[in-house]
Amino acid sequence: MLSWRHNLESGAEPVVLEQGEARDASVELAAAAARAIGIRFASIDVVRADGRWQVLEVNSGVMMEALGKLHPELVYAAYGAALDKVFG
Repeated sequence: MLSWRHNLESGAEPVVLEQGEARDASVELAAAAARAIGIRFASIDVVRADGRWQVLEVNSGVMMEALGKLHPELVYAAYGAALDKVFG
């Protein structure tokens, strides 16, 4: 069955990009998307399609279970930084 849902819920897996041009481009795109809609804390799905980075979706409900299974240290760091920002 063909569906528009190609995200983690449907079996996609998160990929941690190494330092470099691809990571910088995707981080800048995600940050620009957050600024565009005025959100301060979100998970932003970025995909490479048709040779360029694109925003798949912006999630106000930040759920990192899939990433936590592969890289729990990144999840702890993200939530730690968010809590430091709120209470720091």
